[in-house]
Amino acid sequence: GQMSRETKYQLQEAKLGRFDFPADQRKSLTAAYDNALKYTDSQVGELLRFLEHSPQWSNTYVIITADHGEAFGEHHTYSHGWDLYREVLHVPLVVVGPGIPAGVRISDIARTRQIFATALEFAGAKGAVLHQSSLSRLWKPGYQPTTPDEPTLSEVIDPASSSAPPGMISITTRDWHFICYAGRHRSRLYHGPTDSMEERDVSELPENQAIVE
Repeated sequence: GQMSRETKYQLQEAKLGRFDFPADQRKSLTAAYDNALKYTDSQVGELLRFLEHSPQWSNTYVIITADHGEAFGEHHTYSHGWDLYREVLHVPLVVVGPGIPAGVRISDIARTRQIFATALEFAGAKGAVLHQSSLSRLWKPGYQPTTPDEPTLSEVIDPASSSAPPGMISITTRDWHFICYAGRHRSRLYHGPTDSMEERDVSELPENQAIVE
């Protein structure tokens, strides 16, 4: 699927505000993005096949991730960089290498900032002083998540806002995602286990006021 010129133009014009495409144009946008993902996937496959034939493959680690996701109208925005909903924050993270169990899917939260510490550990720099711990603990036998878990922080600066300070910040835990709009005294709260698409803001419910605080 390819986007029409009209759709591309509207997408560029709509980035700074809330906007909804008709269903057929939204489907076209998603199909075009899926095509880009398919091409990227094929190129990653070519790279991995090349590395597998390297003499160093048995001692090679591969980490695949992304810096952001993409919005396709789930919360009336498109692309990325305008809000902090799950579709923009939740990105792939694949780690392959010696000592890492194959086929394991980890449901715990991982922070992209921890990838640096993980790579240093793989390289043998286990004694390095780091502010972020390695992700390797997540796939080691007997791992138990901490309670309460350390929250993940995300932030975006809104270039279209004239308020001070502009933008928003979010806090993500295993159960909750809290979004605070800076300078606007407004917030959103979503319960991940029961609302994975973040369609129901529960920040105003009386039973959740302690969580919001």
